[in-house]
Amino acid sequence: MPEPSVGLLLATALRNALIDAKTEGHVARRDALLDELRALARAYPDDAVGRERLAKGLHNIQVNTKVEGDLARPDALLDELRALARTRPNDAAVRERC
Repeated sequence: MPEPSVGLLLATALRNALIDAKTEGHVARRDALLDELRALARAYPDDAVGRERLAKGLHNIQVNTKVEGDLARPDALLDELRALARTRPNDAAVRERC
C-alpha cells in the first residue's frame, strides 16, 4: 500500500484529469479516468481520500451525463454511488454525493 500522501496525490490527480477531460469534451478519456479512480478505490478500500475522489467523480459524471442526454447512464452511476455509500455508511464525504 502506498503512503497516504501518495494515494491523496494520485486520487486528486486522476480526478483533476477527469475534470479536464470533461471540460475538453473527451468523453472516452473521462470514462477511462473514472475507471482508474474505481480501480484505485478497489485496490485501497480503506483510503478515505480515494473513496471521496471517486464519489465526486461519479457524482459529477452522473450530472454531466444527464445534461448530455444519456438516458440510462445517470441512473447507473447513481446506483454505483449509492452502493459505495452503503459499503461505508459512516463516510460523510461519500454520503453527501448521493
